[in-house]
Amino acid sequence: MGWLLHERGDYDDALKLYRRALKIRQSQPIPDEKLISSSMINQAWLLTEMREHAEAEAIFKELIKLRRRVYGDDHRETALAQIAMASLYFDSERFSREFRLPRKE
Repeated sequence: MGWLLHERGDYDDALKLYRRALKIRQSQPIPDEKLISSSMINQAWLLTEMREHAEAEAIFKELIKLRRRVYGDDHRETALAQIAMASLYFDSERFSREFRLPRKE
């Protein structure tokens, strides 16, 4: 439901649902870290679209740590989280400061 609201542009209500879903998933007797990471990326992506960059960045950093632990460094899900954070930096016009690409000699 949060995703539908997000797609409709109802960001405030979508954010409430994303936060609620994350809280529920984290409070389970045996939390499913894959589901938790899914809730985290949805929330961080929405916050990026809302231009709440500081909060989105904090979630992305935590998400990347979680996905590295759950999936490993070379997994698709870890890469997607890193790409999403790069998108945040690009959106916030911090891309050139945050990412240094190797120069061709």
